[in-house]
Amino acid sequence: MKKFFKLVSAMVFAAVLTVGASPVVFAQGTEGNVSRAEFVSMVLENCDFEAVKTPEFKDVSSDSPYYKAVAKAYSAGIATGYEGMFYPDAPVTLQEAAAILCRTYKLKSSNSEAYKTYADSSDVSSWATEYISSLSEKKFLEVSSENMIRPRSGITAEKAKRIIENIENNLLRIISDDGSIKTVAFADIAYEEDGKICICGSFTFRALQKAVNALWPGEMPKQSSIYVEGPYSEGVKEALDKIVGEGNYNIKIRTQNNLFYNFIVTDRQSGNKKVITVNTDIYPENFFELKAKVKDKTATEEETKAFQSKRAELAKTLVKGNLSKMFTVE
Repeated sequence: MKKFFKLVSAMVFAAVLTVGASPVVFAQGTEGNVSRAEFVSMVLENCDFEAVKTPEFKDVSSDSPYYKAVAKAYSAGIATGYEGMFYPDAPVTLQEAAAILCRTYKLKSSNSEAYKTYADSSDVSSWATEYISSLSEKKFLEVSSENMIRPRSGITAEKAKRIIENIENNLLRIISDDGSIKTVAFADIAYEEDGKICICGSFTFRALQKAVNALWPGEMPKQSSIYVEGPYSEGVKEALDKIVGEGNYNIKIRTQNNLFYNFIVTDRQSGNKKVITVNTDIYPENFFELKAKVKDKTATEEETKAFQSKRAELAKTLVKGNLSKMFTVE
């Protein structure tokens, strides 16, 4: 990530702003917190938005160092202000950051009350509940040991960077047939209702991430351009239905071994294809052998415990998502 604008010095600031429909009172700024303009600049650094509109903010002049970023955000409907003011130097709160991120990455929540899982959920402003819920569902929020997120507090540069990188590393964006942007997060695919990680879905998501980076570097592919060949399992099928849709994949029954989670992804327009091969050293020793025994109900109690431990180890690798260590591309 490029170096962003120098952080503002400590200041005491109380202003009424909005990123939704209702005004919000800022907390006092503190040394090291990222300002609204800085956060917008960080978020848009890797996004291909154009400044097609002139921002109508009285406090953002055309010669300011963050004018271009604010103009892009304003044009895309990402950044809003209050009564003609943007307050660029005010510290961005977590809930404001959530709104900016959800608008930028087209993130939506399927559970509008997901924000209520936090001990300080009552501190979430009414306009921000959908944004906090969305980031919560997709595992993009950092939570304290007290199960708190502090939605009205400012965030440091380090925390802002971690959140943005977490989103960038765990998101697939595809142009749907109707021209809209389809956004799928790792958590949408990987996490089952009981919170357990689906190994098959996780491998599918990560393999497609690797393929998209290789076939369409720096671009969002069209859904109709993607064709996937891979292994059959319910988890793989559900993941592909959500990501590329029916008719855009062909999955077949395979023997469960180190080659099981390999995929072939083709760009239908160019004919280019990539073979995504799992680096076998990421599999815990005897993973598939123990899995087969557990499935056939021939595993001893000790072997069952060993498999559960190895499965948890593999799940952590998939959640971490280090694509260069997980796969090779040919």
